[in-house]
Amino acid sequence: MIDRFQRSYRLVRTPLPLIAPVVRTRAAPECRYVVIDDKDRVVLADVARPGDDATFRIDLAGRLPAGQYTMLAVIAVNGNVMNPDIQRIPVVIASDR
Repeated sequence: MIDRFQRSYRLVRTPLPLIAPVVRTRAAPECRYVVIDDKDRVVLADVARPGDDATFRIDLAGRLPAGQYTMLAVIAVNGNVMNPDIQRIPVVIASDR
Protein backbone atom coordinates (compact mmCIF):
# COMPACT_ATOMS: atom_id res chain seq x y z
CA MET A 1 0.00 0.00 0.00
CA ILE A 2 1.14 3.56 -0.57
CA ASP A 3 0.86 5.86 2.42
CA ARG A 4 0.64 9.52 1.42
CA PHE A 5 1.21 12.48 3.71
CA GLN A 6 1.27 15.93 2.10
CA ARG A 7 4.06 15.64 -0.51
CA SER A 8 5.64 12.52 0.92
CA TYR A 9 4.95 8.90 0.01
CA ARG A 10 6.08 5.63 1.52
CA LEU A 11 5.41 1.99 0.77
CA VAL A 12 3.79 0.03 3.57
CA ARG A 13 3.74 -3.78 3.50
CA THR A 14 0.23 -4.96 4.28
CA PRO A 15 -1.01 -8.57 4.58
CA LEU A 16 -3.38 -9.44 1.70
CA PRO A 17 -6.33 -10.41 3.95
CA LEU A 18 -6.33 -6.88 5.41
CA ILE A 19 -6.73 -5.25 2.01
CA ALA A 20 -10.27 -4.69 0.74
CA PRO A 21 -11.29 -7.23 -1.95
CA VAL A 22 -11.95 -4.51 -4.54
CA VAL A 23 -8.42 -3.14 -4.05
CA ARG A 24 -6.94 -6.68 -4.22
CA THR A 25 -8.69 -7.22 -7.55
CA ARG A 26 -7.28 -3.96 -8.94
CA ALA A 27 -3.76 -4.76 -7.70
CA ALA A 28 -3.85 -8.20 -9.37
CA PRO A 29 -1.45 -10.02 -7.01
CA GLU A 30 -0.09 -13.35 -8.22
CA CYS A 31 2.32 -15.98 -7.00
CA ARG A 32 4.90 -16.91 -9.63
CA TYR A 33 6.63 -20.19 -8.96
CA VAL A 34 9.16 -22.58 -10.43
CA VAL A 35 9.71 -26.18 -9.31
CA ILE A 36 13.16 -27.71 -9.76
CA ASP A 37 14.20 -31.32 -9.29
CA ASP A 38 17.17 -32.68 -7.33
CA LYS A 39 19.45 -32.02 -10.35
CA ASP A 40 18.40 -28.32 -10.49
CA ARG A 41 16.37 -28.77 -13.69
CA VAL A 42 13.14 -26.81 -14.06
CA VAL A 43 10.26 -29.29 -14.17
CA LEU A 44 7.29 -26.94 -13.69
CA ALA A 45 6.62 -23.19 -13.84
CA ASP A 46 3.28 -21.48 -13.40
CA VAL A 47 1.32 -18.63 -11.81
CA ALA A 48 -1.23 -18.94 -8.98
CA ARG A 49 -3.92 -16.35 -8.28
CA PRO A 50 -5.21 -15.68 -4.75
CA GLY A 51 -8.40 -17.36 -3.63
CA ASP A 52 -11.37 -15.68 -1.98
CA ASP A 53 -9.58 -15.89 1.37
CA ALA A 54 -6.54 -14.00 -0.07
CA THR A 55 -4.26 -17.04 0.10
CA PHE A 56 -2.35 -18.70 -2.71
CA ARG A 57 -2.88 -22.44 -3.14
CA ILE A 58 -0.70 -24.46 -5.46
CA ASP A 59 -1.87 -28.00 -6.19
CA LEU A 60 0.92 -30.22 -7.49
CA ALA A 61 -1.14 -33.43 -7.36
CA GLY A 62 -0.71 -35.40 -10.57
CA ARG A 63 1.61 -32.80 -12.10
CA LEU A 64 4.94 -34.29 -10.97
CA PRO A 65 6.31 -37.82 -10.56
CA ALA A 66 7.36 -39.04 -7.10
CA GLY A 67 10.57 -37.44 -5.83
CA GLN A 68 12.15 -34.53 -4.00
CA TYR A 69 11.80 -31.03 -5.40
CA THR A 70 12.35 -27.40 -4.47
CA MET A 71 9.77 -24.72 -5.23
CA LEU A 72 10.90 -21.12 -5.69
CA ALA A 73 8.03 -18.68 -5.22
CA VAL A 74 7.59 -14.90 -5.30
CA ILE A 75 4.57 -12.60 -5.02
CA ALA A 76 4.11 -10.03 -7.80
CA VAL A 77 1.67 -7.11 -7.66
CA ASN A 78 0.48 -5.57 -10.93
CA GLY A 79 3.15 -7.63 -12.66
CA ASN A 80 5.90 -5.82 -10.76
CA VAL A 81 8.62 -7.48 -8.73
CA MET A 82 11.39 -5.33 -7.28
CA ASN A 83 13.92 -6.72 -4.79
CA PRO A 84 11.78 -9.85 -4.36
CA ASP A 85 11.89 -12.05 -1.30
CA ILE A 86 12.12 -15.40 -3.11
CA GLN A 87 11.03 -18.28 -0.92
CA ARG A 88 12.62 -21.74 -1.29
CA ILE A 89 10.12 -24.43 -0.29
CA PRO A 90 11.16 -28.10 -0.14
CA VAL A 91 8.52 -30.41 -1.66
CA VAL A 92 8.31 -34.20 -1.48
CA ILE A 93 5.93 -36.00 -3.82
CA ALA A 94 5.14 -39.47 -2.49
CA SER A 95 4.49 -42.43 -4.76
CA ASP A 96 0.88 -43.56 -5.21
CA ARG A 97 1.53 -47.08 -3.93
